[in-house]
Amino acid sequence: MENVLTLPDNIVKDFVGDRRFIKVKGHMGESELRLDPGAPITMGPFDLQDFYFEHKLQQVEAMSRALEAIPDIDAEYEALSGRGYRLIEPYMVDDAELVLVGLGSTMGTVSYVVDKLREKGVKAGLVKIRVFRPFPKEELAKTLRNIPAVGVLDRAISFGAPNGPLCEEVKTAFYEEKDRPLIANFIHGLGGRDTSPSMIEGIFHKLEKIKSMGRVDKLIDYVGVRE
Repeated sequence: MENVLTLPDNIVKDFVGDRRFIKVKGHMGESELRLDPGAPITMGPFDLQDFYFEHKLQQVEAMSRALEAIPDIDAEYEALSGRGYRLIEPYMVDDAELVLVGLGSTMGTVSYVVDKLREKGVKAGLVKIRVFRPFPKEELAKTLRNIPAVGVLDRAISFGAPNGPLCEEVKTAFYEEKDRPLIANFIHGLGGRDTSPSMIEGIFHKLEKIKSMGRVDKLIDYVGVRE
């Protein structure tokens, strides 16, 4: 159980603002693109080949702009709430030699393990990715460029692929980079199975071995699975 601290409704409404609906033309004339029994329209994802390609490129452009807009909205929300968020959230990375990259609540467990390993003299760190799309390629590459060994935590399997979904993205981010870390993939917690601190610590030990060998022998390592 965790405490939930909510903002007052009026503050949230001011932050979100009023939605502006675009105008569309239907069989009953011009109306707003929203559900309105007085002005019924057909809504859905159906798109024919004459404009489908152009509409997809509009989505590509919108996604690229989102990467620029998200930090501004984060800053606005932080000023309002005192809660700051980033595209990626590094922890103890500046002098780290072993770093785990991942998403979601698992990274809270990783931060606990990082603190414990630091007490033992292990230069461990983590990077929590908060925004998966658009993928923060440049920020991630800049943060991890000088790290010797990086482990990517995937709580999903991409059947038939060389790695899990997040690891594929991380490796792609470094494809054009001259300086890149050794990257290993660790799949864990499928179906909601718990990933314990001891499992995370075991992953860091494997990264230590990878660093000392100077290579990654296994593209994917499955953590916490019964054999």
